[in-house]
Amino acid sequence: MSAAYHVLSDPTRRAEHDRDLAQRSAVERVSLASTLAVVQALTNAGRIAEAIALFLTVPDEESVGTVPLQSMAELACTMLAASAHAAHGSPAAHSQITELWRWLRRTDQVDSIACNAWFAHCLRRGHHQEAMRAYRLSVEVGLEQV
Repeated sequence: MSAAYHVLSDPTRRAEHDRDLAQRSAVERVSLASTLAVVQALTNAGRIAEAIALFLTVPDEESVGTVPLQSMAELACTMLAASAHAAHGSPAAHSQITELWRWLRRTDQVDSIACNAWFAHCLRRGHHQEAMRAYRLSVEVGLEQV
């Protein structure tokens, strides 16, 4: 029989295994929350490129269930808007912003703020076809145009 079967079938070993998983999960939640706090601090400091780079290191599967997806999406929208409007310090590269946009799309978290920011970013950087795709998306799903 496999080692996994022995661990899961023995009540004592199963309890130890479940405790280990719970502890690991708690550590992962703290780690993710602290990473996102650093991302927020970098964003607030105008270091958008660094903030986006750190945000994109968080695997999607790690974020599920540990930090509300909506909180992550709000942070992503804030970074996207800050970069698009260049009101903060270091501008992010188009490739970084594109990855952030893809993350929002992949997690189904695009709202009017994100879509408008992506549209503005694309226009300012000369990516007119991408800007028009953002516009068409906003019309298709009924997002408010600002």
